[in-house]
Amino acid sequence: MTARIRLALLYGLLFLAMGAALLAVSYKLVSHNLPAQRVEAVSGQDVLLRAANLSKFSDLSDSDRAVLSDIATMPPDFALSAAESRKGKLSPSTYEGLTLSLPIHVRRDALHQLLKQSVIVLGLTVLVSVVLGWIVAGRVLRPLTRITDTARRLTSSNLEARINLKGPEDELTRLAAAFDDMLDRLADAFEGQRRFVGNASHELRTPLTIMATELDVTMARPDATIDDLRRMGTTVRVALDRSDRLITSLLALALVEEGLEIERPTDLAMIAAESVERHKARIDEAKLTLTTELTEAIVVGDPGLLDRLTDNLVENAINHNTTNGWIRIRTARAHECAIFEIANSGTVVAEDDIETLFEPFRRLDGAHRSRHSVGLGLSIVRAIARAHGGSAFAQPGQGGGLVITTRIPIAPNED
Repeated sequence: MTARIRLALLYGLLFLAMGAALLAVSYKLVSHNLPAQRVEAVSGQDVLLRAANLSKFSDLSDSDRAVLSDIATMPPDFALSAAESRKGKLSPSTYEGLTLSLPIHVRRDALHQLLKQSVIVLGLTVLVSVVLGWIVAGRVLRPLTRITDTARRLTSSNLEARINLKGPEDELTRLAAAFDDMLDRLADAFEGQRRFVGNASHELRTPLTIMATELDVTMARPDATIDDLRRMGTTVRVALDRSDRLITSLLALALVEEGLEIERPTDLAMIAAESVERHKARIDEAKLTLTTELTEAIVVGDPGLLDRLTDNLVENAINHNTTNGWIRIRTARAHECAIFEIANSGTVVAEDDIETLFEPFRRLDGAHRSRHSVGLGLSIVRAIARAHGGSAFAQPGQGGGLVITTRIPIAPNED
């Protein structure tokens, strides 16, 4: 049984219940206020019946029979007056038998008529209410039918269908709008997933292609020397390292999206100091000036993931810097959040391009591609921040470079 039929029947049953209750109350009130009466009276219908019966008597005179037959063919409303007007044409006994009054119980007959007619009217009204309920239910459920039809048209490769329900602001229009918003998010998620898989496949194919090319070229040379083989080995080693970093980053991103496995108080200042120490050699090699301002900022989270967050940000600042540039790292507490901020010199970044930096494998046009970068660093940073209930955002630095800020709620009892 469809929802439309159930709603129509429910509407009819409710109307029947209310109508029956109203009928019972009306019957009770009329019964209470109508006095019991017994009167002597005769009706036109009685006259018609008597005229028809008396005309069949065999001992009746022909004149009386003719008058009674004439009266029997008249409408009930005129039968009594016709009998009275023909009093002189009928014998006294026939006239008395025709117009003799009968006792009528007024209250009983009135209540009987009230009940009978009310039940008939109630039954007809219930049928009409069921039909109206069917029509109204169809109009009410029409948006749900559109939602169902839209959902049936959707596939993983076709998420373009929308409901676009127009009408007054009510529960159904809000449901349709929420469904359209969900479809927008699903479409974005599927598009992001397809782009991520395509980019990941491309990034993995590149080092594999390099390794295969080096092997094929070197092995095809019969006069290849030890130096050629060593050069090939070095190239293959670099490609393997890049593949390893990419796979490690992909695994890290997948683990972060599954949620936190370890939660314990961790000081971002200590995490930042350890990350700086790990990258000190690369910073010196790139001839970068490092400035730190580390203030205790304790959060509850996974120390390993927070290590990954700070490492990615420091590596990003090193990879996308200029010769003789600088890096500035700061930790602080503000507005019940622990802040890790890192700024670096570099090329000028347009405001409109900032958000794309946090998308997987997205690089700015013309950006330097470091052999240490696989294009997932900032994506992992944002994922880790969100896993800890925080956020990560960036803004262009004055004169070039970036300022990337990560906010994570501070640990309880630390404010």
